Amino acid sequence: MHVGKESNPNGFFADTSDPTACSVRVAVRIRPLIGKELRERSAICMEAREEENQIIIGKDRMFTFDKTFGLDSQ
Repeated sequence: MHVGKESNPNGFFADTSDPTACSVRVAVRIRPLIGKELRERSAICMEAREEENQIIIGKDRMFTFDKTFGLDSQ
């Protein structure tokens, strides 16, 4: 399916400073906790920084994505 941009002829490891050079984009969403997780409090603390497209897991593990959605996103 063609969506208006040519595929990257250099593959996955091309220059990623140009947004049109990367052929893969990743979006991530933090889902709400389920009842069992709320009761057991076994879930890892996560924070979504939607403006920076970052997810923070625990206190010091930060990951950046093309798009990030937090708990309240629809």
